[in-house]
Amino acid sequence: MTPLIRPARTRRGFLPDPDPLVVFPEGSPLSALDAIGETLPLALEAAGFREYAAALEIPAWPVGWGAKDHLPELRLYYLRLAFLVSGYVHQLNQPKVGLVPRNLAVPLVRACGWLGRPPILSEVRRIAAWPGPLDADLPGRSLGRIASVVRAQTRVLRRIPEAMDPDLYYRTFRPYIGSFEGIVYEGVSEQPRHLRGETGAQSTIMPLLVSLMKIPHRESPLIDHLHDMRRYMPVEHGRLLRAVDAMPSLRGLTHKRPFNAVLEAMAEFREVHYGWAQRYITQRVADPRGTGGTPYRQWLRQLIRETLAHRIR
Repeated sequence: MTPLIRPARTRRGFLPDPDPLVVFPEGSPLSALDAIGETLPLALEAAGFREYAAALEIPAWPVGWGAKDHLPELRLYYLRLAFLVSGYVHQLNQPKVGLVPRNLAVPLVRACGWLGRPPILSEVRRIAAWPGPLDADLPGRSLGRIASVVRAQTRVLRRIPEAMDPDLYYRTFRPYIGSFEGIVYEGVSEQPRHLRGETGAQSTIMPLLVSLMKIPHRESPLIDHLHDMRRYMPVEHGRLLRAVDAMPSLRGLTHKRPFNAVLEAMAEFREVHYGWAQRYITQRVADPRGTGGTPYRQWLRQLIRETLAHRIR
């Protein structure tokens, strides 16, 4: 029988192969975007940033370059433009805007069309290695490996304050990953778009585990939000999630200890995430909402309860 998921490049997991580009190759017609990206943090501090951005000559995607043949360049092209547009829309200490200028809107929407994702900054950098192929050895030993990796991710998650002060995050970083509400992309359409901001829910790791373990989460606006986040993931990640959705349940194929270990590791990860949401957001605003637009507190607790309730007794 042909497996639903082929265990190719198991050492890479969700990491792309080859590594993502961080600069365009020497002599690339798109290299001007590297210089713009390098100066973006400083440029955003200037009151005239929006005028500067609206006057930029953005290099067009080269004629004859197919998206599949130049996928690493296309992903970097998208990333440079998405950061620029997010900075334009959410610039600190400036009035709100309802329009992305044509020079930025047209190339961003075109690139996102080829990538199959909405034209807004996404969680493209929050990726992690997977412990191995999804094969017939999953029951037992492989579930134990998965639990071990999730616990390792949680140890990393606990270290967030080492590199990000809560006040600094809330005042100077978080605004730039907010949602786009009623934003017109000039030169593309006169209809305003409403797009969810960058959020950890765009990472594929936890949704994949929920699908793999067949956790029966009760319907709620948060669950609807999590399903909608699949539109903001890389197309390949969405295909993977649909394939795992179609897999049979592992519940009757393994002993309770490794099965429950995965669920308990997931719940621990969600508990730490909830704690950081409290510290970094809830304590600083009267009506706390995630960058994806959700009132998250009660729903995050729901996810933790339902994950633990799925354990084999």
